[in-house]
Amino acid sequence: MDDGTLVLSRYSILMSRKIKISAIITLSLLSVLTVYILLMREHRAVRRDADIFIRAMMIRDFNIIYNYHAPSQKRVQVAMKVSSPSEAHLKEIYGEQKTSFEDAQPTVNLKELWVEKYLFIDGMKYRFGDVKMIENIENPSSPIRERIDAVLSVEAEYTNKEKSPDLNGYVRNVTYLVKFVSIENIIRTSIVKPKTKRWLFHSIDIKEGSLVYWEN
Repeated sequence: MDDGTLVLSRYSILMSRKIKISAIITLSLLSVLTVYILLMREHRAVRRDADIFIRAMMIRDFNIIYNYHAPSQKRVQVAMKVSSPSEAHLKEIYGEQKTSFEDAQPTVNLKELWVEKYLFIDGMKYRFGDVKMIENIENPSSPIRERIDAVLSVEAEYTNKEKSPDLNGYVRNVTYLVKFVSIENIIRTSIVKPKTKRWLFHSIDIKEGSLVYWEN
C-alpha cells in the first residue's frame, strides 16, 4: 500500500468516525427535543384542565366539577373495578358527592374534602405558573406503567375583602400549589379505560411565604 492509499484510508476512517459521532449527537438531540415536546404538551393539558375545573368551581357547575374531581372519579373507578355498576348505582355516587359538595363549609384545614369550594370563588383573579411533574405516591410507577402526577402553581388575587377566603385572616394574595392526577392513575388498575385522558383536581396547598392578608 503506497502512501497515498494509506492517507486516503486513514481519512476514510476519520470521516466515518465523525459521521457516527454526528449521528449519535443528532439522535441524542432529537430524543431530548421529543421528550421536551411531550412534556410541554402535558403541561398545556394540565393548565387546560385546571382552568376548566377552576372556572366550574367559581360558578358552582357541579356537573363539570364532578368529572374533574379526583376523589369523586375514584369512587366511580372503584365501583367499576369491583363490579359492573348499574346506572342507578352511578347516579347514587353522583348524588352523594353532590350532597357532600353542597354541605361543605369554609375551613382553614386544606386537607378537608371540598375545601377548594371556598378558595376558587367568583371574582377571584388567577394566573397559572409552573407545572412540576412528580411521582404518584399513592399508586407508584411499575416496570410496565409510569404513574406521574402534576403540581400546578396558581397565583390568586381576591379583590373583595368580604368575599375572600378566611384562612385565619382574609386573604388578598396567595400562590396555591394544586395537585392534579391523571384519570388513568386514580386507582392502581382500572377495568374501564377513560375515553379521553384528563387531569383531575386532587388536593391543594399554599406555597410557603406567599400568603398576604387584607389589612384591618
